[in-house]
Amino acid sequence: MNQQVGEDRISGLPNDIIHQILSLLPIKGVARTSVLSKRWKSLWLTLPDLDFTRVESLTRDAEDGGPILASNTEADVLGIERLLLKRKKENSVLRLFKFRAALSFASLQRLIECAVALDVQKLDIDIKTSDYFTFPAAILLHKRLLSLRLKSQIYEINLPSAEAIQQSFQSLTVLSLTRVDFHDESSSLNIFTDHFFPSLKTLELELCYGITNLKVQLSNLRNLTVLYLDSLVKMGLNSKNLEKLSVKGSFSSTEYTQVLLSSPALKEIFWFYNCIVENWIIENLTNLQKVFLYYQDSEFKLKDFIAGISHCNWLIIFGPLNMMIPKCKPFNRLTTLAMQIHYGPTNASAEALTFLLRSSPTIQKLMIELCGTWSSEESWNWNLASVESCLNHLNILGVRGFTGAADDIDFVRFVLKNAIVLKT
Repeated sequence: MNQQVGEDRISGLPNDIIHQILSLLPIKGVARTSVLSKRWKSLWLTLPDLDFTRVESLTRDAEDGGPILASNTEADVLGIERLLLKRKKENSVLRLFKFRAALSFASLQRLIECAVALDVQKLDIDIKTSDYFTFPAAILLHKRLLSLRLKSQIYEINLPSAEAIQQSFQSLTVLSLTRVDFHDESSSLNIFTDHFFPSLKTLELELCYGITNLKVQLSNLRNLTVLYLDSLVKMGLNSKNLEKLSVKGSFSSTEYTQVLLSSPALKEIFWFYNCIVENWIIENLTNLQKVFLYYQDSEFKLKDFIAGISHCNWLIIFGPLNMMIPKCKPFNRLTTLAMQIHYGPTNASAEALTFLLRSSPTIQKLMIELCGTWSSEESWNWNLASVESCLNHLNILGVRGFTGAADDIDFVRFVLKNAIVLKT
């Protein structure tokens, strides 16, 4: 019986469309397409994005069209290097080079040099080396780089001089650094300004060493992420277009700490499990929409923080609470409030909830999580009468961890009675 072979319609598509299809496949699958025909081999060599983060060795040689994918061996790294050199012969431009492996610093230098020779626009490097190493020189020489993500799994990366940075990253829009050492170049602590990064829109700093005073004044910055900077003492943010701020596991636990936040375009704040900040100076957050506050220390000082975020629409607070009730502007735009109520020796959580409800005349959604063990020895003072008029717009109430304690029942009954538009 004769079998008819179906028409190959995919091969008839333009290169850019096939490249887009191939970008959806794992790199191993993409490499295998090179054996289909001469045209497909050419397509593999001109693929604009190379992602070697899902590593697995192949037996084919890169010279035959299929690279040996990165793994934990120098031989596999050489396979990728041969592939990049072959692309250079084909005058193939590289848009993204994404790579993760254990290798020597010399091998890393060679790979980056090969990628830079292909005019790579985005570099995403995640490596494990056997010792400390300097910032790859090839990156500093590439003036047209748009995105740089550089991560070391174990040892610190020594930061280049402030002068070298100023001359290198004028076009950079994304910068993500993990385990970079700022100790040896004190002038580099003030590099996050337009003079050094005039085009930067996204900045991520994780597990970086030696940063005690972080100043960020970047006109085009939209997103700032700070993770596990436990030496941080002061943070000053004055970026007029900053829209999202995420800070987690940061700040010194032994020194007087301070945050200055003045970013009128800021829309979201994520503040997760940081050490206590003694002094908050918050200005011009008139466009703030969402605030997520997660913390573990019951002594978290909220007075100035709460006063500075009164323009937000969403407020989520999780953690034990022991706060002074601040006298500040009401939360006239707050529509969603979620918080934990922690049973304990004081009424702090209940008082905080009372204050927030009393200060939020337009609240529509209230989510409460009850935590801890109820003690009948001391009654919780919900001060319900003071928040009665603030429930006129409430239409959603959620209570998690309900124990049936007397004050819990009184609170729920009060809300059900006075929330006249309550739906669920």
